[in-house]
Amino acid sequence: MKLIQLYKLFISIIILTSFIYAKAIKPIGKENMLKLVVGTDEGNKIRPYYVIDKDGLVYSNFKSFKTGDKIGFQIMSRTHMASNSNSNKKYQFELIIMDGKKELFRRDLNYKKKSANVISPEKEGFYFTHAGYWFEDIRITKNLKIILKSKIKGQKIYIRLLANKKDELQKSDSFLRTLDLQKNITVEYLKDDKKIKSKGWFLLTKGSKQEYMVRSNSLIRVFCRSVESDNNALDYTMRVHENGQWLANYMFDKSLTESEAKIVTDYKEIKNLLLSKTRSFYLSVPYIENVDYSYYTFSMPDESEKILIKIIEYENSDK
Repeated sequence: MKLIQLYKLFISIIILTSFIYAKAIKPIGKENMLKLVVGTDEGNKIRPYYVIDKDGLVYSNFKSFKTGDKIGFQIMSRTHMASNSNSNKKYQFELIIMDGKKELFRRDLNYKKKSANVISPEKEGFYFTHAGYWFEDIRITKNLKIILKSKIKGQKIYIRLLANKKDELQKSDSFLRTLDLQKNITVEYLKDDKKIKSKGWFLLTKGSKQEYMVRSNSLIRVFCRSVESDNNALDYTMRVHENGQWLANYMFDKSLTESEAKIVTDYKEIKNLLLSKTRSFYLSVPYIENVDYSYYTFSMPDESEKILIKIIEYENSDK
């Protein structure tokens, strides 16, 4: 759709409700910093970005928060390209989260972005791409580390990490339904030795995409669970398209939940199958003039995988 082009113009000035008062986090050590001139709703602002070099970026100084706080992290990433380029540029990096020597999880983040009206007074002759966004909820521990490493040798990726305490968002009372009103699946799990039922899950397979229509200028959270199978893979990948164009791939581990979560709906021979732990990510739905909705399609590249997804919408950022 042509609308995605307008989205590219607005994405750099969207401020999510959850990050209005976010704190910028600096990497440890002596890392190269580049100042970028970025458009905001208050005019052009200079924002510091840090370069992922061959040793990566490491974040471990979270002194603004207390041990035990649940923090929402936002990773904003860009790469540079020639000022006269009209093509998309692909860049990749790896996110690793550690608690001391224990690896909590890792993600491969892949983006394909066009040039934006973002420049640096320190790097003449280049423009920078629209930002790629990643959101992650993490509980602060004494030895927490966030590590970012480039996946393509020699590629320059510029990072800005923001963090806020997770107490601002107000989510709606209901889940979003798919456009074609597919079967709503119920999940049951144990909490404090009591059985809890969670509705609003939809099955996603190689042959069954799920499409949602989401209000403009809103924030949604996508929850995922892998369905138990004979597949020995340790993780699964989900593709997301926005208004018909590829947005990102999201990779999650398949660790089984300790709450004995299972499917209780009798549907397509998946009843009573166990589920992995809940994983999630956020998507900011763009404001597009004279358009009330954007369309999101979720699909699976692996034919042997089955996952459940559930989408919750948060309050609009203009409320």
